[in-house]
Amino acid sequence: MDILVSVIIPCYNHGIYLTEAIESIPFTKVDYGIELVVVNDGSNDTFTLEKFKEIEQSGHMVIHQENQGLAASRNNGIRASSGKYIIPLDADNKLHINYLTKAVDILQTNPGIDVVYGDAMYFGNENRLWKSRKFIPAKFVHGNFIDACAIFRKNIWEKVGGYDSHMKTQEDWEFWTNIFIHGGKFYNLEELCFYYRLRNDAMHVNISSENYESNRVYIIKKHADFFANYFYHNYSTLNYIKQNKIKAAVNLLLGKIKFH
Repeated sequence: MDILVSVIIPCYNHGIYLTEAIESIPFTKVDYGIELVVVNDGSNDTFTLEKFKEIEQSGHMVIHQENQGLAASRNNGIRASSGKYIIPLDADNKLHINYLTKAVDILQTNPGIDVVYGDAMYFGNENRLWKSRKFIPAKFVHGNFIDACAIFRKNIWEKVGGYDSHMKTQEDWEFWTNIFIHGGKFYNLEELCFYYRLRNDAMHVNISSENYESNRVYIIKKHADFFANYFYHNYSTLNYIKQNKIKAAVNLLLGKIKFH
């Protein structure tokens, strides 16, 4: 059976969660091929290293590398994959049983759509539903609301050059932005798609407001020419920003704030 979907799981010392993540992948519940690519991002935890051996012995691919971070790990895993569609899955998260079936059907029947995403159920430290939102460029510039656990065409990843490995956090924010800039189309399933584990040491807990703002500035600076042109010609988007008084963002996007 040809591989249609590649699930990419980067892992750094989170072997304790890997079994749950892998068991959530519906290998036998669909009529198309799914492959698993696990990326060992320089783990040194004994339990995790043993878990990698078990995964390899069961016939799945494990890529071993020195610690390079999440963006590079995803890129390396995707590069080694053979699926038409890619879905990154963090080692401590889980897929909803119907996610891939519905997302793949949308991508298969709608060649103009490049990314499918949806809602998450938080579990672990707390339990609550996290709602995704429709992709609106003006809102997306101000903050990311599409989780990394979205399914996308491998050729759009190739088109944009993959994840930006210069970003140590929120690399998916820049990735989605870059896809939009390259003409990519997004589809919000508006239903539960995956489970997001909340931990005290999780990355989202450790992203400070300073890092968040520096990431936003980095993304806008990297794509400054596009944003200046887009916002200048899109009155409704510009009006949205003015109404919400994001003056610094407007000035930045129109080139009135210079980087030194």
